[in-house]
Amino acid sequence: EGWQSDQERSGDSGSAGRGQVRDAVVNLRTLFYRLQPDGLVANRTFTDFLKQSNLASKVLHMFAHAFLFHPDLDWYCRLDTDTLFLPANLRRFLRLHGVWPTDRYYLGVRQYQGKYVGSGPFPYGGAGVCISRAALHRLGDWLVSGAVYLDITEVESYSYAAAPCHFTRGHFDDGLLGSCFDLVDIRPHPALVDGVGRAYFSQSPLPCWEYMQHFRPEGYTVADRPVPWITTVPVTNPTWLFGVSPWYLLQRAHLFLPCQPAHLHPDWWMVAYPVSFHGFKKAGHMVEAYRLLVEERILGGCE
Repeated sequence: EGWQSDQERSGDSGSAGRGQVRDAVVNLRTLFYRLQPDGLVANRTFTDFLKQSNLASKVLHMFAHAFLFHPDLDWYCRLDTDTLFLPANLRRFLRLHGVWPTDRYYLGVRQYQGKYVGSGPFPYGGAGVCISRAALHRLGDWLVSGAVYLDITEVESYSYAAAPCHFTRGHFDDGLLGSCFDLVDIRPHPALVDGVGRAYFSQSPLPCWEYMQHFRPEGYTVADRPVPWITTVPVTNPTWLFGVSPWYLLQRAHLFLPCQPAHLHPDWWMVAYPVSFHGFKKAGHMVEAYRLLVEERILGGCE
């Protein structure tokens, strides 16, 4: 999704006023005939899926398409289908911090789980990744003139050190996108986390009991939950605080440990006007969360 903000600056060539440009459906392979097909492997294992997926290459082609056909918008956001995205709060962030389309930044959640495997920190895709017009132009220039197609099928981790910012197979598009940002010098905005460690983007859904099937500790029951659930998430179990893989959150410990309340999970130590949440596997839950956040109505679906 690309959109024009209401920001204006003297001499800025961007369009004033608000508006969105959307392509209902874009068949990328009609425009980029070398885009690798998704590797459909019969009885494939999860590892096969990670290696043969064309998601990483497809996301780079999406940005190339935006650069070629919609280069004059202000901001461009790559979102998952289960991401709840609040454009009004993104605009608020941009105004609050004086960020302009001519500034070369990306916005999102910095993910540190690639810190020691070659790729380094990168923007976590599930929370959404937004880039400015200036960033898109820098990225697009490389994608259409420098990136090549590589027949590599062994990429199954977040490390794209062997093929940084080239069109290659793999599932982890955010890791590959992070390698692109490093290559063409697109940096995260320094205010993505505020002075006390609170984030603007979240890689988890709202902390409503109904949404948290994938986040509850094993054996945790409704009777065990604290009240109110939306503000007090249990962290007495270390695996609940740090996830099944401790390196996943521990690499971000410098952000949330200094000020995060002891009872609150890091994914919900957030500002008052968050831009995104992620992981809504049911459309009804996303609608409920949107109404709760935007319309300030509780419809009986967020306990």
